[in-house]
Amino acid sequence: MVKKFLVGALTAVLMVEGVIATTATSEAAKAPKAKYTYSFDKADKNLVAVGHKKEDSQTGKPVDPGAPTKVSKKIQLKKGKKGKALYLDRTYGVKLNNMKLKAKKYTIAFWVKTDSTMSDAMPIFFAGNESVADENTKWFSVTKQAWLGTDHSPVVWSHNGAKGEFPWTSDISEPFDNMIVPDNGWLHIAITVGKEYGDAGKVTEYMTKGDDGYTKGNNCVIYVNGELYGTGTPVANDIFDGKETAYLGINYWDTKFKGYIDELKIYNKALSEEQVQAVMKGK
Repeated sequence: MVKKFLVGALTAVLMVEGVIATTATSEAAKAPKAKYTYSFDKADKNLVAVGHKKEDSQTGKPVDPGAPTKVSKKIQLKKGKKGKALYLDRTYGVKLNNMKLKAKKYTIAFWVKTDSTMSDAMPIFFAGNESVADENTKWFSVTKQAWLGTDHSPVVWSHNGAKGEFPWTSDISEPFDNMIVPDNGWLHIAITVGKEYGDAGKVTEYMTKGDDGYTKGNNCVIYVNGELYGTGTPVANDIFDGKETAYLGINYWDTKFKGYIDELKIYNKALSEEQVQAVMKGK
């Protein structure tokens, strides 16, 4: 996480891990229509190859932190979980040119397969604004972290600089080893924000209102292969404000992701467990 210290953006963070018991809802096991769907089966004008002006040639890590910009790279589509998938070889990331979610409750679901060992904070899905200044930065990232001394993956981080320089929260209280993403096989990951499962999903607060670092938002639930994987602390309500920019495999600071992403679906509502399973099964 050194890069976030360098830009003064160490994080209002949401982390999720550990299997947590839950009670299933009674909603019908049918997925609603997604607001945005990316099948990656063919060329899509909304997928734009992006990178950084100066990058380390070995790691693909930016020398100067900042928002990715368009590069002259051909987006690679290879055999995927269903049809073709987006393949990222660490020489570029992808900007979702049309995605403006504008929602406080949402679901992000996709299939992923790594092609190398993930490093800390390596982004799979990332969305934020175009600034890295402390007072303006807002972002949401699906990634991996091991800075607490053991690997946890997937985790979700979120940050809103307007809520204070270090609005930091963490659910990880036990050193469980939950290294799920980098197993070189296809996994379905779904992140829901705003659906209640006990304490998960409900609106909660971090710090006391009026304090520097105060934030209020919906908790997060993560599913892996349709099963509840963990829950997390508040995602600030205004991350997806309709002005955000979404990326795959790249963010402002970190080593780029290498691997496959397929059947990305983004909903402007928090899906139930049954609906997540329906999405995974393609229903």
